[in-house]
Amino acid sequence: YKQRIAKQIMLPFDNIEALQVLRYTKGQKYETHADYFPESLLDSSGNRICTCLAYLNTPEEGGETVFPLTTPAATQTEENGWSECGREGLGVKAHRGDVICFWDMDTDGKPDPFSKHHACPIINGK
Repeated sequence: YKQRIAKQIMLPFDNIEALQVLRYTKGQKYETHADYFPESLLDSSGNRICTCLAYLNTPEEGGETVFPLTTPAATQTEENGWSECGREGLGVKAHRGDVICFWDMDTDGKPDPFSKHHACPIINGK
């Protein structure tokens, strides 16, 4: 998996961290956060510059990944199956087999606040 991701994001394989697996069930979510760290907390390995999320399940309802400092797409409506949380910013619905990648740092190597994201609560499914 690491080789495929490195190829897609065009970063060296050695820069890819170990896989982290999270499993959300009904009501579980992840609060808004950034995947970069303040300078004071950095070690010699540096900061994360890119995050990739691979979806292993398709929740029946909820579970979107949302970037709350952005504007939602016009199609992110209740009628189109988006949860209330999923409409709080530009979002991605979790679909089994999909992978999304986004940059945590800008081209100058500074943290990009627009990369802050959260996982909406699962309403049905996992």
